[in-house]
Parts: sequence; structure tokens; C-alpha cells
Amino acid sequence: MNSVEARSRWNDRLVGLVLFLMVGAVYSGTIHFGFVNYDDGDFITGNPHVLNGLNLDNIRWAIVSGTEKSTGEADYWRPLSILSHMFDVQFFGLRAGYHHAVNVLLHALSSEILFLALRALTGTFWRSAAVAALFAVHPLHVESVAWVAERKDVLCGFFFMVSLLAYARYSAKPFSWVNYATVVLCYALALASKPIVVTLPVILLLLDYWPLKRLSLRKFSSWLTPLLEKLPLLTMSLVVSVLAYNGSGGVNVAMMHSLGLRWRLGNAVVAYTIYLREMVWPFGLTVFYPHPGQRIPLLWIGTSLLILLGITLVVILLRGRGYLRVGWFWYIGMLLPVIGIVQSGDQSHADRYTYLPLIGIFVALAWLLSDWVGKNARRRILLATLFPITLCWMIVVARIQTSVWTDSLTLWRHAIACDESNGYAHYNLANALDLGGRGEEAIPHYERALALLPGFAQAENNIGNILLKRREPEKAIPRLQAALAIRKTFPEAHYNLGCCFALEGRFPEAIDQLRLAVTEKPDYPEAHRILGNLLLTTGKASESLPHFRKVLELNPKDAQTRSNLGSALIQSGDDQAALLEFERAASISPDNIVFQNNLAWVLATSPRLSLRDGKRAVVLAERVVSQKGDNAQALCTLAAAFAESARFPEAMKTAAAAKTIAEAQGKKDLARIIEQEIEVYSQGKAIGK
Repeated sequence: MNSVEARSRWNDRLVGLVLFLMVGAVYSGTIHFGFVNYDDGDFITGNPHVLNGLNLDNIRWAIVSGTEKSTGEADYWRPLSILSHMFDVQFFGLRAGYHHAVNVLLHALSSEILFLALRALTGTFWRSAAVAALFAVHPLHVESVAWVAERKDVLCGFFFMVSLLAYARYSAKPFSWVNYATVVLCYALALASKPIVVTLPVILLLLDYWPLKRLSLRKFSSWLTPLLEKLPLLTMSLVVSVLAYNGSGGVNVAMMHSLGLRWRLGNAVVAYTIYLREMVWPFGLTVFYPHPGQRIPLLWIGTSLLILLGITLVVILLRGRGYLRVGWFWYIGMLLPVIGIVQSGDQSHADRYTYLPLIGIFVALAWLLSDWVGKNARRRILLATLFPITLCWMIVVARIQTSVWTDSLTLWRHAIACDESNGYAHYNLANALDLGGRGEEAIPHYERALALLPGFAQAENNIGNILLKRREPEKAIPRLQAALAIRKTFPEAHYNLGCCFALEGRFPEAIDQLRLAVTEKPDYPEAHRILGNLLLTTGKASESLPHFRKVLELNPKDAQTRSNLGSALIQSGDDQAALLEFERAASISPDNIVFQNNLAWVLATSPRLSLRDGKRAVVLAERVVSQKGDNAQALCTLAAAFAESARFPEAMKTAAAAKTIAEAQGKKDLARIIEQEIEVYSQGKAIGK
């Protein structure tokens, strides 16, 4: 290695170090942040597949989730980002700081690889470093990095940058299948992280025009090879686009129909200019910008259209500045999938959508300013002074913006401060308050959300849920029925309504509502659990079995449900399977005396003599009695265990004590049963023999 190469590598490492330090200056505080109640719950903290970590079933689910046949627990097909969340949970649990740290690390690595890719593509050092620095600290990128659920952005960004670097190396050498396959593989990984990169083949064609000069606008024969080599990439883009469009959360069909193409195009034009304004003046940034619907002023649309057409005309007419064309069409093209022509979600635009598209504008500005400076010493000094100041300003603004993501309450209070008429912000703030046990404070914000967004079924449901938790079913039921009148398919409302009916003792109606909940949402553990309990309570033990088993399929470590399944199996006559479930429940929660008592009862009274173990039953029952004291049920179990061990005097004495307690507590039915058991023990028999 000669001295020039050694110096170049040292400079690269220095830039990488500076970029890491800049990213750290903005995002180091996120390691103390928590999860927020916007997508983090759906995709991480409340997703049973993610919570169970990496295993074959969950990996298989991640690969198909978000497609047309998905169960709807992912917004669209992005298996790699889902797997990355599973990886985090596997190794870090739900300690949010580690999840944030992974996002920050990916963003820092992306910034450095962007620098290396641009330097390899253009052969320039300072301009490439400037673009990477702007990417690293721009406040518009805070949402992508500080929001754990936006792992898809930073992971996709990482593989996007690696794809650029791989393409730079591929295009710099004679054709190599290995180098080409590397580009294809990196692009596949980027697509599997987030479909926003479906336009990468077009970006690579732009790079072929400038700076690589592999094709010429005047020489159409030069297009043949670049186009042919992009065909596999374009095919991948088409497949992923179809998956995203058909996926469970890919398109907001209702909003598409209500707006019509005219207003979606109008909003798209305005959004393009809003992002440019926010790039220059990144203040008032918030997590959610409500869509104005058909209330977009025509003046905004017209002005935005003139700005876009004007810039496009300028970059086309200016000769000798290919970077302007590439940078501008990079920005326009990369935003196209998320600009709102095909509406996804309820927002008008979102800061996170600029994560990769703004690189094009940064490239255009960096090269334009470099041309403006030229060899003019004064301009060079001016730029060398102003650019670091600009970066420092961005770091401060981005750091402040990052603090908005500290927790859910801070996030949504900031959103309301930016726009008090933001109904979704009121709704999500209410959710955060309710989750924190502050339901009384939450209800006014739900009501405000309903005033701003009439017919908002979820807000009606959540008010009903708060009233249910306050054990006021008579007030909750009308709100829940209103929610179901608005939205016919609403498993959460069916679940809450079922719980209200159960609280009022209206068990048949409760069971009907819970059946609807699990039909509409098969992977709904809470609904399956309550439905199973109600069926068991009402003497339908065999019908409860599939519901308890579904809960355990989603969470095998749910000890209470294992115990309930054991009880249902006993009533269904399958003592052997019941014993196994009680054993598992007791092993999961060895300190739970109820589980120990259930296990002891089966060991002492099972009709299948081969399952009985009197000595072990006595040990378990004595442990329960020592902790529960004067509990009639625990003493009954101990008496049965003594009888199974042929210790009949002790059995009779213990059962008599249990009867006394039951009578003192007014439990006449239990006292009568115990009296019958005493009669059995007096005959020198154990229960069931």
C-alpha cells in the first residue's frame, strides 16, 4: 500500500468516526427512551409472534406476514425488519433502550456507507462527506431513527446504502457474476426490509447517467446494457409492489375512494413542496399530519405545481450539471411510492418518508455549492465556515426533536401543541393516559377526537373500555354498541361488549360476542381466554378446550391458562392430560399455590388409579395449607391426599376443619360436599375408589 492509499484510508476512517460522533450527539439520549403507543405495540410489545422470539414458526410467520393471506399483524410484507425485532426480543427482551440502540447503530452505519458509496461512485471526498453528514443529522430523519417501529426505515436504509456501494464496485470493473449477484442480493435484503426502495433500479439508471456516464441521453444504444442488467431488479420491484399493494396494511381503500384521484394528486403535489420546506426549515415536525381530504386549498396545489415544474424545467435545461438532474429525479422518484397517489394510512405526509429521498437533494446541493465555490478563495472560506455551523445547528435542532420521542405522553402532547385540531393526536394521547391508569384524563381527549373525527369507532370503543374497567357496564354498553354500529368488523369492541355482558351475568350474550371476536381475529389471546373461562364456568368444558389451546399456542408460558385447561380436561374426563397441564402450570409458576393445589387434587382423586400419587399429593397439599392457612379448599385437598395415603384419621380431622371454615364463611354447598367426603374417609376409602 502506497502513501496515497494509506492516507485515503485514514481519511475514510476519520470521516466514519466523525459521522458516528455526530449521530451519537443527536441520538445518544434514545437509549433512555421507552416504546411509544404508535405501532410499537402492534409490531413489537403486543405482537405474540415477536414476543416469542426467533423460532421456526415465527420465522415462517414473518416471511408471509403482510401479504394478502396474512393474519394482519404486519402492515405490509417486510420479513427482514420483523425478524430484526424478533432478534432484539430474543436477546434484549423488552428493554427499549437496546432496541433504540440498534436503530441508532444502523443509522450510523448507513451514514458511513453512504459516504463510501458516493466516494466510490463520484471519486470525490468532501462532497461525499458533506452529503453523508447531512443525512446523518438532518432533523427530518429523527422519526425514522428514534421510533423503534421504524426499524424498517433504518434497516432498509442500511441495505440501500450497501446496494449503492456494491453497484459502485460492480460498475467500476469488467462484468462479474459475483459482483452482479452481490447487487441483487443487497437489493433483495433492502426490499425485504421495506418496499419503499422499489425505485432503486431507476436510481441506478440515474447513476449510470451521472456520475458513472455509462449511458448518454443522445446515444440510445448506450441504454441497452444498463437496461438489461436492471431487468431482474425491476422484476423484483414489481413483485414486491404487488405484495405491498395487496398486503393487509398496504392501501387505505376507504380513503382512496373518498378522495378520488384528483385530490390524491393534489395532496401529492403539495407534499413534495412541504418536504422541501421542512428540509430547509425543520420546525413544527410531528409524528402525524392529518390528511386534509378535499379541503386542500387550490392555491396551495397550484403554487406547489408551479414550484415543482419550475425546478424540473431548470434542472433539465441546465447543461453540464448532471448532478442536478440526478438529485432532483432521485428525490421525485423515491418519494413516488409513498407520496399519496396510492394512499397508505390516514396521513397527508410523514417525515419518515424523506429518509432516503432527501439524499438526492443533498447530492444536488453539495455539487452545486462546490461548482459555485470553484477556485474562489473567499467563497471557499465562506462555505468552510457556514457548513459546519449549519451542521451544528442541525444537530441541536435534531437533538431537540429527538426528545419528542421520549415517551407516548411527550410525543402526543407535542403533536397537539403543533396542531390542536389533530384528532389522531388527541386519540393517541388518550390511549397513553389510559394505559398509564389515568382513564379519567383520557376520556376528554377521546371525546375531543370524536368531535374532530365524527364516526371514529375506535374512540367509542376505548371510552367503553374505560367504563368497563370502572365496572360500569351499563354506561359502557351503549358506547360499545355505537362503535359496532359504525364498524361492523371490530373484534376489540366485541370483546369489550362480551366482558360487559359477563359482568352483568348475561353469559349467553357474552359468549356470543366473544365468539364473534375470535372469529374476526383468530389470534386474539385475551378473547380466547375469557371465552374459554365462560364456557368452562357454564358447564361447556369440552367447548372451552380449543380456546385455551389457542391461547397456549400464542403464549406457551401462560401458566393460568394451562391450569384452566387442566380444569376443563378434568371436567371432560381426561385426567391424564389434565395432570400434564397442571404439572406444566406448576413448573412455570412454582410459587403459585393454586396450581400446586390443583396438581395435588388430581394426584389424590383421579379416577385413573395409575395417575394417583398420595405421598406427593400430601407434600404439595401441606405446602399449600402452610401458605393459605384457614382455606377450606386447600384443607379439602390435603384431606383427600391423606386418604389416598391411607392416613384416614388425619383425613377426617383435616376435612372436619375444612367443613368448619366453610360453614363459618357461609359456603353451605361446599360444607355439604365436605361432609360427604368425611363419610367416605370414615369407611377407610379414598375419594374415587
